[in-house]
Amino acid sequence: MPKIKQIILLLSFLFIKSSFAQNINLTETLKYLNTKFNDKYTFDIKNGQLFLNCFTDGKKVREDRVYVIELDPFSIAYNEEEKAVILKCLSDKGDCIDRRLFIRKEKNYYKRIAFLMEGESEKSIQGVQNALIHMIRLIQDVKYQNSEPFEK
Repeated sequence: MPKIKQIILLLSFLFIKSSFAQNINLTETLKYLNTKFNDKYTFDIKNGQLFLNCFTDGKKVREDRVYVIELDPFSIAYNEEEKAVILKCLSDKGDCIDRRLFIRKEKNYYKRIAFLMEGESEKSIQGVQNALIHMIRLIQDVKYQNSEPFEK
């Protein structure tokens, strides 16, 4: 009989703990990504549009703009060859990423963004992938919620 009480007590504890888990919101997700990439990239969302600023030696060299609704959260993956996490447009959206290069003063459209992750741990890479997926799904699906930490 004591084993059954222990099991019931453990299950009750797990249920109570999970019911109090706080969902991770968009602000916390952006903070995580901005902290993760520190001086390489900054992330901001305005009116459903992602603004990704890219820096080299502290100088802003590029800005990517894309409506989050046009991104594919399920295609996010790490490319070992490029040492980068790749974020793509939905297949039917074509070149959805508006890229502005400040040094060359160019503006072009692309199908993907690559976040360089060379030298990062597998845990860190997976955390970035999870955070990007979470960010996109929060905007694309109003019913979506998640309280799982990005890095496990």
